[in-house]
Amino acid sequence: KMEKGGKGGKKVRRGPEGHLKGLVDIIKNEEKFKDMIYDKDEDLVVVKDKFPKAKWHLLVIPREKIDSPADLTRDHLPLLYKMKAKAESIKQKLSKEHPDIPGFKTGFHAIPSMLQLHLHIISTDFDSEKLKTPKHWNSFTTGFLIDIDLMIKIIETQGNFTPLDEDAMETKPDTTTTPR
Repeated sequence: KMEKGGKGGKKVRRGPEGHLKGLVDIIKNEEKFKDMIYDKDEDLVVVKDKFPKAKWHLLVIPREKIDSPADLTRDHLPLLYKMKAKAESIKQKLSKEHPDIPGFKTGFHAIPSMLQLHLHIISTDFDSEKLKTPKHWNSFTTGFLIDIDLMIKIIETQGNFTPLDEDAMETKPDTTTTPR
């Protein structure tokens, strides 16, 4: 189900539990959610995804209120570069500590399921009991996941990000690689 959220009624995909503001709650109540917090600094909070779709699934969340990628402008480029640097640092650390992990993807869902901008860092093993449906798989293995470098390029060149309709995006199952 799609809901209007963000500035100007931008699209946000409503999650199954309807917890659109769960990430905002984490930033506002860090002490309450301290077990979920992986790392933090003055600009960013990194949390473990509550429903991880791989062995490692983290979210880099800015403290600045930004609802979704559709709200990004060129003014947010310094923040996007900070988010990218934080993600790269975490990926390097995890790669050294867990050499069995095949790699990582870093990106934004084109139409996120929760309010508050968040960058996914997800290991490409996709080994998780929470990876239950083709929609889960597709949200990380198709054009629905916008790589951080591509998002930065889009914002630099266009000044904003306009997601396509969810139906128009490449989210059809790839039955040759879906693990389940």
